[in-house]
Amino acid sequence: MKLWIAITVCLILTITNIVMRKRLSVLENLLSLMVIEFIATSYFAILVVNLSVWKIDQQMNNYIIFLLFEVIVAPVLILIFYNVFLVASKLNKLLLMILKVSILCAIEYLLVHSGVITFQGWQYWQSFLGYLIMMCLGGLLLIAFRIVTLREGNN
Repeated sequence: MKLWIAITVCLILTITNIVMRKRLSVLENLLSLMVIEFIATSYFAILVVNLSVWKIDQQMNNYIIFLLFEVIVAPVLILIFYNVFLVASKLNKLLLMILKVSILCAIEYLLVHSGVITFQGWQYWQSFLGYLIMMCLGGLLLIAFRIVTLREGNN
């Protein structure tokens, strides 16, 4: 049952991302998605494999739910954030960032309480900080990409 709900949420997020009006160009969206995928999978791999502060349940359905969160849900939520981020005022940008990080933490909370993830010496504030750093790093890389493309366009 949990797996079907996770798949449905992934499909809804993917459809929402496809249908919504984009502020970034197609190239920027693709590059952002690839960068976010790299950052997110690296972040989760460090937590699970290197630091061993998260333990993923070995049951196949729970492992698939975690992979869906890692590969689809978190990156698509962050990509939606980047598309909305460009047109928001400074206060709205801050509130939007806190909202998106809180949504990611809420999903993580659901994963912990449904037995998909087990914390081993890890706290929720560390996850909040990790997601915040992940979103800021991806945003800085997106801004750097935009600056480079503008410079190349002017030459």
